[in-house]
Amino acid sequence: HRDLHSTSRRQRQMCIRDSYWTVHAYTTATVNQALDAGATKKEQRQQQAEIRKKLQPLKNKLKSHEKKMEELQSKLSIVDDKLSDSTSYEDDNKDNLVKWIAQQGSLKQELSDVEESWFAISEELESFEG
Repeated sequence: HRDLHSTSRRQRQMCIRDSYWTVHAYTTATVNQALDAGATKKEQRQQQAEIRKKLQPLKNKLKSHEKKMEELQSKLSIVDDKLSDSTSYEDDNKDNLVKWIAQQGSLKQELSDVEESWFAISEELESFEG
């Protein structure tokens, strides 16, 4: 199970990296066009507006990731509260305990993946926004 999990995680990381570099190459070319020294001020403003327009999907994705992280942290907090309750460890609650521990692990993994993706997107935006 561990090998399957790490293979799956590696594949997700590679997808994140590949999408990051695709967007990076695209936006780098766009920024280089905007920095064209021969462009008039009006053309430069238009090009900068175009850059903002092209970066907007990244900004939207970043906001979406932030919202997802908040949701996951909230769910994780609820599960942690259940696990911190001493009655959770009584014989009557053993089935729930196993379920909560599995849910906690799943939420932590998902949160980690979303944070990793958020970080890559965040770095990309910072590199173009100054």
